[in-house]
Amino acid sequence: MYWADVVVNKLIKNRKEEQYTIATGITPSGHIHIGNARETLTADAIYKTLKERGIDAKLIFIADTFDPLRKRYPFLPEEYEEYVSLPISEIPCPEGCCKNYAEHFLNPYLESLDDLGIEIDVYKAD
Repeated sequence: MYWADVVVNKLIKNRKEEQYTIATGITPSGHIHIGNARETLTADAIYKTLKERGIDAKLIFIADTFDPLRKRYPFLPEEYEEYVSLPISEIPCPEGCCKNYAEHFLNPYLESLDDLGIEIDVYKAD
């Protein structure tokens, strides 16, 4: 049995819902790597298993773009020291190509999800 079947069996046994919301998310405070993607891929597998069974479900992604920059990461210029503790949605894009710092790291991730065929509703905190 596929692991997502086990999760879905337990979910529908313990919770009787008209629609299930499967939520995942991340704070885009830097480059989003495969370890971060695992959570989204796991949520997508559960969502798709529900849908395959004809169960109403939605998959949402919460981008915590209002989380603060916790430190100046080594890939950032020294002037980013002044942005530590500010919400990442209020910090300039490090390469000047996006609306802000959060979008700079979030957009490539969301594009990769699209490439993988993961349809997800995105909510941003900012």
